[in-house]
Amino acid sequence: MSVLNDKQFFIVLGIGALGAYVLYKGAEKTAAAINPTDENNLFNQGAIGLGEAITGNPKATQNLFNRLYGGLDLINPWAPEYRKQYARQVWGLQ
Repeated sequence: MSVLNDKQFFIVLGIGALGAYVLYKGAEKTAAAINPTDENNLFNQGAIGLGEAITGNPKATQNLFNRLYGGLDLINPWAPEYRKQYARQVWGLQ
């Protein structure tokens, strides 16, 4: 069994530190890309891009969800009044 000399030890240590840094930075970027609370996450950007590609309107996905959830607020008897008011605006009922 061979033992590393000082120079070899510090080379291996440096490579390990560099590898740990690369993994840390990669995990940080990956976490941001899939963070559900971030508007720029991968899934949200994909949905926005798909809606824009189909309709040519960059706000198509947002409009779809406003109408979908607005409709649910209109039929929900427990929805707060401010949400029902917004839903009426979205649906053109005001």
